[in-house]
Amino acid sequence: MEEITTTEKDSSFKDIISIIKDWIKYFLSKAVYLGIMAFVGILIGYIYYKTTPAKYTAECTFILDESSRENTGNSSALAVLGIGGNSNSEGLYSSSNLIWFYSSRLMLKRTLLTEVKRNSKNILLIDWLLQNEELGDDLAELSKSGNIKFVSWQQEQIDSLSIPQNKVLENCIGYIRNNVLKVAEAPKTENMITISVTSKDELFSKEFTNAIVKNVNDYYVDNKTKRNKEEVANLENKLKSISAKLGSSMFQAASNVDAIPNANPAQQILKVEPQRKGIDVQVNSVLYIELVKNLEAAKLSLIKQTPIIQIIDGPVLPLPISKWGLAKCILIGTGVMFILGVLFFAGRRLYSLL
Repeated sequence: MEEITTTEKDSSFKDIISIIKDWIKYFLSKAVYLGIMAFVGILIGYIYYKTTPAKYTAECTFILDESSRENTGNSSALAVLGIGGNSNSEGLYSSSNLIWFYSSRLMLKRTLLTEVKRNSKNILLIDWLLQNEELGDDLAELSKSGNIKFVSWQQEQIDSLSIPQNKVLENCIGYIRNNVLKVAEAPKTENMITISVTSKDELFSKEFTNAIVKNVNDYYVDNKTKRNKEEVANLENKLKSISAKLGSSMFQAASNVDAIPNANPAQQILKVEPQRKGIDVQVNSVLYIELVKNLEAAKLSLIKQTPIIQIIDGPVLPLPISKWGLAKCILIGTGVMFILGVLFFAGRRLYSLL
């Protein structure tokens, strides 16, 4: 029984070897065709290398230092004046949302309408983008017709853009989101963000990166500290008002005393006005002292609430090139075409055996 089993195993192994040899012999008979397929792959890889433009990637990495801080409370004197304190809620302007700002329509629109230097001449980034990137035939016709012209970012003008202008802007924004801009937080590193911009134009990648980083970070800091700035300005205005009232009260109190240098002690009515002005001086003095304290506290709170954005690495020329090398293109083209050829002839033989 054991001898029969061994014989069957040897026979099966010989059959497998025979099948493998038969397939090898078959493919060797098609070596010319497979060689032609491989040569076509070489041509395809070479053509791909020549026709695919190089893309340049500009990167900017920065750290957002935004530790949570305690709110500075206001005194009862400020409550009487109707001045509220800061809220501990950061709302939309939190560090977790900074990445979202980079792909928002507002920030991309503002960056596209930013004016930069190109060959010693000023140019808007949207005009630069339209000159260098393929955004579609209809958009190219609109931009080259001369009927669409953009100006530097101004909020009041943005709200009155024409429909063709908005169409061009929206297409450019979509193109940047899908093909140009990439925003990511560094893995295992808190609050370290990397912005990368990839395009066919090396200088455009660099200038767009610098522009969007500046626009977004400035907008983020300004709006996050807006409430604190308004509080400081409000306190300063109140302090000026109380200071003027205090000076006036002190002057009037002194004037009333000087007007009656030798007042008759029996006439108490003569003391009423000086005493009234003295009370005004005391009240305004207390308010002035409290306002000064809270103004300093508000300024300190503003400093604490202002996030620190420290750029670690910025884009520096020459930029890294995002393009496959000639050898890689040829190798991949050859391999793909050779495998397709093998699969074709294998399928053809299997079909004939059915």
